[in-house]
Amino acid sequence: MVATRGSRHQPASPPPGRRARAAMNPYGHCLTLALAMAAFLMPTPVQGGGNIEWLNDTGDIINVFWDSRTFPIRYKLNENAALGLTLIVVKPEIDAAFAQWEDLPDDMLDFAWGETTAVNTAAADGVNVLIFNPPIDPGDFVSAATCTALTSEQIVTDASDGTPGNGLGFLRAGAVNVLLAPVGTYAPGTNIDCDITYEVFGTTFTADGTSGTQDIRGISVHEIGHWLSLSHTLFHEASLYPFFDVNPPGDGTDSTGTVHSDDISAAGHIYKDAGYDANTGTITGVISLNGLGAGGVHVSALRADNLDAVAARFSMSRFLDPLDAVDGADFLAQGTGFYRLDGLPPGDYYIYAEWLDGTDEPFNRLDWNHNLTTLQSRVADGDTADYAGSLGFLPQRFEFYNTLESAAGGDGTTAGSAVDNPDEATMISIAPGDVITGVDIAINLDPDTGKAVSQRENPTGISRHDVVNPATNLVSGVSQPADGTDDNFWLMRFPASELPAPPYNVIEGIWTKSGRSDQPYTGGLMLADPANANIIEPFIVFDPPRLVAGSANGRTGLAEQVDVRERFNVTVNQARDLLFVVKQPESSAIQIVDGYFIVGNISPLACSRNGVPCTINPDGSDDCSGPPSNVCIGGSGNTFSTLDNFQTFEPSGVMDIVYRVRTESAPAVLITGASPATLNQDDSSVLVTISGAGFRNGAQVDFLSPGIGGTKPSGVTVISTGFVSSSTLEVTVDVAANATPGLLDVQVRNPEVVIPNRARLMTLNAGADGDGDGYTDSGDCAAADPDLWALPGSIENTVVATVAAGGGVRFDWEAPADPGGTNPAYNVVRGDGATLNSSTGGDFGSCLFAGVASTTATDSSLPAPGQIQVYMFNTTNGCGSSTYVVPAGDPLRDSNPGNC
Repeated sequence: MVATRGSRHQPASPPPGRRARAAMNPYGHCLTLALAMAAFLMPTPVQGGGNIEWLNDTGDIINVFWDSRTFPIRYKLNENAALGLTLIVVKPEIDAAFAQWEDLPDDMLDFAWGETTAVNTAAADGVNVLIFNPPIDPGDFVSAATCTALTSEQIVTDASDGTPGNGLGFLRAGAVNVLLAPVGTYAPGTNIDCDITYEVFGTTFTADGTSGTQDIRGISVHEIGHWLSLSHTLFHEASLYPFFDVNPPGDGTDSTGTVHSDDISAAGHIYKDAGYDANTGTITGVISLNGLGAGGVHVSALRADNLDAVAARFSMSRFLDPLDAVDGADFLAQGTGFYRLDGLPPGDYYIYAEWLDGTDEPFNRLDWNHNLTTLQSRVADGDTADYAGSLGFLPQRFEFYNTLESAAGGDGTTAGSAVDNPDEATMISIAPGDVITGVDIAINLDPDTGKAVSQRENPTGISRHDVVNPATNLVSGVSQPADGTDDNFWLMRFPASELPAPPYNVIEGIWTKSGRSDQPYTGGLMLADPANANIIEPFIVFDPPRLVAGSANGRTGLAEQVDVRERFNVTVNQARDLLFVVKQPESSAIQIVDGYFIVGNISPLACSRNGVPCTINPDGSDDCSGPPSNVCIGGSGNTFSTLDNFQTFEPSGVMDIVYRVRTESAPAVLITGASPATLNQDDSSVLVTISGAGFRNGAQVDFLSPGIGGTKPSGVTVISTGFVSSSTLEVTVDVAANATPGLLDVQVRNPEVVIPNRARLMTLNAGADGDGDGYTDSGDCAAADPDLWALPGSIENTVVATVAAGGGVRFDWEAPADPGGTNPAYNVVRGDGATLNSSTGGDFGSCLFAGVASTTATDSSLPAPGQIQVYMFNTTNGCGSSTYVVPAGDPLRDSNPGNC
């Protein structure tokens, strides 16, 4: 028997001028066939990660694939172009698209050009045709791949093609001869025909990047991936991502025409050659829930250095056919929940798992990105058939693999055997040919708030609290800079009254939306005193890590939907409103600076403070003075939120973001106290005791000044960290004389933790600074001189020597990073290289230049023939001089330069 599937790429209510790709109705059947095969048509969502799945004649899941015995896969183009397209334009782009796949390393893929054809309808007819001129408008989609595959075993016998003795016969769709193939047995799932239809009635295709059009090559690379039975991916950079930009590509990654590592891994998994396993690495394991294998869990290999996704699979479904040609052997040996991440380039990885079924989060992943395995997955509700009774609550949404992983995640009444922090991740290093097994993850059970304590485990006592932003507390808008582009911003305020009693952790923010520009999303978390809504503290986290959310930084193209999971891990120890900022600018008009959220560069705001007129300028500066009670009017679409102001001016009403904040009480790690809670500039060897829960031996502690990134150097240096217990760390610190005064955030990173924990617990006080140069008097070498504060550092990097225009040698160098004052000067010593050794004694050379004010000097003399002249450089100011710059490993390091 055979069945036909279709990947109809239709938009999900896109805005004008925008079309989505691969948005198939998850219950869609392929109704384009002229053959009478309705009885064999199956629901076949072309969505997921990994390869496309089908149902065989017994209702089991099978993987679809091309049998390599039928290679090369021959493709044809309809001979009649449509709507301005010609074969001269189309064929080179189509050929290049097939070449993208054929040229992948370590696989057997092989394609061949099969000339033009009059066929202009997708059908199981033995002609793999790309159609740019369908006879009727096929519908509102960009393109569609329609393929036919076997649903039961077929045997090809000699002479079935009418030519005895040639070793060939036909694979059939019903009574129709479709694919000429070598004699042999062909497994269920074998592809026998594929076509691509391009929707030229409502879509303009070009090959030259014309703005507002669809790229022929990029669309074709995507559809050919479906020909190869690859499903949609969650990864934005991949060619199988289910959205396309119009030209020019808005995502900035050229994803529309280039295969991604996830595409390469998925293709190699099915079509590997002998070099695939030898040149790449493999990680395998089992995902389990309540001691039983859990299918349909999305397992990703993330690069350890930046969390970018490399490849992913779904764990195997309990409904997989054990005789499946692609994964049956693994399923027979390992069972439900097994996954195999192969084709991994050499490197360091974290393994990350998340389960997408039954989600109550505002994600669109199940609309666009699932396959049959995920449809049958019942992780979220415990599935009475699979897990011996509904758990009655949600498991933890995601988890990294780590070596402390519990062998059993708990059963809803009894805790698992290990207190497992889902943020802890064991790095796995992959070399060519490596097969790392046993990377198992037991899903942590994380009951909703209100469940009995006995049902809260891993870690015991956890309680999750979800809040969705109320529209009344959401500030959003679209500003219009002079260039006419849109800058989009959203600020969500969650009142303390809607949040748990402190202490608790802000774990993550979850949101989904359609982009309106091609820039990365930025934003973060700020805190505010609920007793004074206008006092907003600087960011405690800016640009938080994002997991499997579009590409790096959550970037999307115009109108592409992106699902974002932002990780914060911030402990809140006092009643505080939470303010989350998300922005996606197309220009630099929106600025987020220390303690400020500014939408500017539009027009000034006319303001008054206590009745005194003042102005807030487009760049955020102002001439306002007095108590913080601004009243502003005017401006154009401005939102202004600062340390002392929370105002909205003419908001556009754009509120198309639903932001869900997730908090946890009694989570794996809490940071609840610091003693002393105050440090002072120029302190030394101060012992700070950090209190909390869940600390581990080897934890790393840092002290951060709030600001952009939340990681601005604070001037507090950790000398040592001592592990006292899981609730106490002792940290010895020195504080620089110019350390940044103000709020101080404490960060604790347990061993193997990917995303550290942070809390706002301390204050750093400024010392006396009589001359106002930013250095306390006790650490200032010239306490009465505002232009001088410390010994200068040495000059930076290498001195560059060039032939001077008027003869001699010109030297150029860089000023020191810390000149110790505003007016450093430089000394240059010159000596005879023949005396350059430690045994000569005395001074080396003599002063050539003293007190040079610039970073350049010229020696008009040149050495005599056979002579070597050596130069040395240092920095000087009113507090003294730096050491001379000397090359490491040179005898000069033992010489004493002549004084200047």
